[in-house]
Amino acid sequence: MFGFYRLAAAVPRVYLADTASNTAEIIKCYQQAAANGAAVVLFPEMCITGYTIGDLVFQKQLLNGARNALIEIAEATLNNHTVAIVGLPMEYNGRLYNCAAVVQNGVIAGIVPKQQLVNYREYSEKRFFASGRGVNDVIMVGAEAVSFAANLLFDSGDFAFGVEICEDLWSVTPPPDQLALAIVTGDEKSLTAAQGIGKKIAQRIILELKDKLAGTLEAPSGGVSAGVAAIPAAGSAKDDAIAALIQLGYSRSDAMNALQGVDAAGKSMKRVWTVLYVPCPYTFYERVKLEVAAWGGIIRDTQFGAEVELEILVPEAQAEPFLAKLIDMSAANVEGMETGKEYRAFPVE
Repeated sequence: MFGFYRLAAAVPRVYLADTASNTAEIIKCYQQAAANGAAVVLFPEMCITGYTIGDLVFQKQLLNGARNALIEIAEATLNNHTVAIVGLPMEYNGRLYNCAAVVQNGVIAGIVPKQQLVNYREYSEKRFFASGRGVNDVIMVGAEAVSFAANLLFDSGDFAFGVEICEDLWSVTPPPDQLALAIVTGDEKSLTAAQGIGKKIAQRIILELKDKLAGTLEAPSGGVSAGVAAIPAAGSAKDDAIAALIQLGYSRSDAMNALQGVDAAGKSMKRVWTVLYVPCPYTFYERVKLEVAAWGGIIRDTQFGAEVELEILVPEAQAEPFLAKLIDMSAANVEGMETGKEYRAFPVE
């Protein structure tokens, strides 16, 4: 009402490495805040596992428990418009990230990895985590494809917001500045990395706003290193671009005028994916990841043991030639097998 939104800062009781108890505490706090009209409930960093768990963060059982807890928390928000932002460790491509997950109405809207790791006094985050700077991908959390990126922009349906974790807030170039720098430097590539922002919209944003922003920011000599990403709650690519401009401080009317006449360039469709189980020696792991990307696939799960075991989703029509390519490029050291089919959404240009 009147352009104001109620934000709640939750302080749940945290049990170290006890994801079940922490999940119950988080859901209890969320329900209390939602019942009192909060638009957003913000939870502490790493609240699903506890922040001070030390080397326990490397335990696969704990990481799986954190993922399952996130799914349970998301389910607890079903039919509720209140946004929850919760912290947890996430494994991605063999590295750990300190993350914030945004959930609303039963859906995991996106996961943001921390960029500025704290590594002084009693803090030693670089011992455990990789920086999320430049990360921009889609990962599987349970049966859901979720955007995993450092600079996501979220649209709750009422307002747009970004997420910064701890020291990200006072870094030299926080996410809103990176978006502005991409516009000032004419960096179409960073803008089109956003879900829902295609080439036409990126060009229009740069054309309309470059001169207006040029006097407010000094572009780095190396250009913009991090991409920008947007998560639509619902709506067109144009809606997502408008939300991004609002995050920069433009009014909704100014943002709409800047994008007037632009066709939506982002679409989504559904198709059948083939689920593959692919074990491979460590020497071929990086090459397999490259092949997955080249064939338009997604690595849903990775297990590290005597060898790397991957669960991969590829478009149904690509499954057979993809498996043949793995055998060929590895001299038969990497062979996969089909384990099922799934019907999922995918982005198209």
